[in-house]
Amino acid sequence: MTKLARIAGLASCAALALGLAGCNKTTAEKQVDAQAEAIDKGYQADAAMTEANAKGTSAEDQAEKQADALRDKGDAVKDHLKQEADELHDDTKKMSKADQPKE
Repeated sequence: MTKLARIAGLASCAALALGLAGCNKTTAEKQVDAQAEAIDKGYQADAAMTEANAKGTSAEDQAEKQADALRDKGDAVKDHLKQEADELHDDTKKMSKADQPKE
């Protein structure tokens, strides 16, 4: 399986899981998720630019490694932010109704 096909498969599974999990999300969680996605897209764009700038040069292999590192960093940041939002949601659900933030 190619790397692109594997990434596409994982992305579609993640999108499905997020879609199902998104039903109980607060406005703040949705904003954090949107920001996480935007940050990841920025890293993906930087990776694509790194590869494009080195295409056809002797630095192409090194640029590909740098691009992969950028993509990994984007995924890590996105996953961390979404995990933090989920934990905040879980903590908020444990609060009494009177103490929970209003939307």
